[in-house]
Amino acid sequence: MNKKTKVIAAASSSALVIILLSIMFEVRRSSILNPEIKSLTEKETSALEETLDGLYPERQKRLHRLPYKTGYNFEINSASAVVVDAATGNIIYEKNPDEVIPPASMTKLVEMAVVFEEIKNKNISMNDTVPLPPESWSKNLPYDASRMGLNEGDRVNLKTLLSGLAVASGNDASIAVANYVSGSMENFVKRMNELIQSLNLKTTYFVESSGYSAENLTTPYEFTDFALWYIKSFPFSLKEFHSQKQLVYNGYTISNTNKLLDELEGCDGLKTGYIDESGYNLSLTAERNGQRFLAVIMRGPGHSTLEGNYYRSIDGTKLINYGFDNFETYTPEQDFIYTISNPCCREEAFNLIPAENLSFTVPKNTGKKMQYKIIKPDFVSEEVTAGQSLGKIIFYADGTALRTVDLVCDRTTTKKSGPSLLADKIVVWSLRRAR
Repeated sequence: MNKKTKVIAAASSSALVIILLSIMFEVRRSSILNPEIKSLTEKETSALEETLDGLYPERQKRLHRLPYKTGYNFEINSASAVVVDAATGNIIYEKNPDEVIPPASMTKLVEMAVVFEEIKNKNISMNDTVPLPPESWSKNLPYDASRMGLNEGDRVNLKTLLSGLAVASGNDASIAVANYVSGSMENFVKRMNELIQSLNLKTTYFVESSGYSAENLTTPYEFTDFALWYIKSFPFSLKEFHSQKQLVYNGYTISNTNKLLDELEGCDGLKTGYIDESGYNLSLTAERNGQRFLAVIMRGPGHSTLEGNYYRSIDGTKLINYGFDNFETYTPEQDFIYTISNPCCREEAFNLIPAENLSFTVPKNTGKKMQYKIIKPDFVSEEVTAGQSLGKIIFYADGTALRTVDLVCDRTTTKKSGPSLLADKIVVWSLRRAR
């Protein structure tokens, strides 16, 4: 082979190598720009959820303050109140939310929750006939205690007693139920407090199940938290018990103590309460066109039952209508999950996912105008850690930012080593130069 031929052969070989390297470069470049990713295992998903719960405590809360400022130009008569969008837990109104107040007969909602848990666990049944201990007989109650009218010798099932709690606010029914479920009031109250502790409510505490004692304590914020959990855990209770306007027992017709069932559109619960130390309390909920608001109103004024009912009805109507008139729930149509190339790491890619639930409460008629801005990298060359924030979603309408949600890594990645790392660094360098 002469010199010229050798030169041509060498040039051809070099050209071929360059072409092959170029092809390999483009293939790798394409794989970096269009990464494939494996789904997380069930164990990995569970670990990620636990990590995010630690990094973003709001994820585990049922109530959330709005991520934007709002205002209301009205007053209510009651000393304290909280109103939330039931779909999101966003608080749209609050007045003295942390004031410690006896819940009075709203306590019976916690009693009903314990009973529903027992029924769910198949320890008892709605159709069970409940023995009536003497302390539950109507004639043995304090003169000012509310009652459904239980008498010695009555045969009554658990479902009827639950209606007595929900409709008549019967302290007699409360005593009978507590003794039947747990054998004694002391044991039943222990169950109530265990439930409250499991919901991470720090101030709420009970000494008996009916709400008659001023030593039962809660706050509007915490009772709203409980009530939201209650209607989501036992949605059937609204139709079967709390929306019932009357209870007929032993030939007597007893009207529901919640007068707004007749007066407020969509109202289907929940529970009134009154003792001298609490004033007039009301946990209230209504649903219209698939949207639900929940209010807890406490320490309402009134020198008589008639006056107290009037003021808490005025406040309840004003607060629930404020919710429906001014707010709506916004849920994005897309999931905002982005696959990000991580070429210098063994895993090759990771997903950026929203750190929190994306649904939130927005001003009325804002949802259809909602826009968003995504801030995220196209690729990352360094190691990442599960839960690490590397981006943001900014939701805004009419030029005003309403909420920012972090985009976080769904897995931890580890650096490559050796020649492949060097090659990928060259590709990444070229991509950055081209941007």
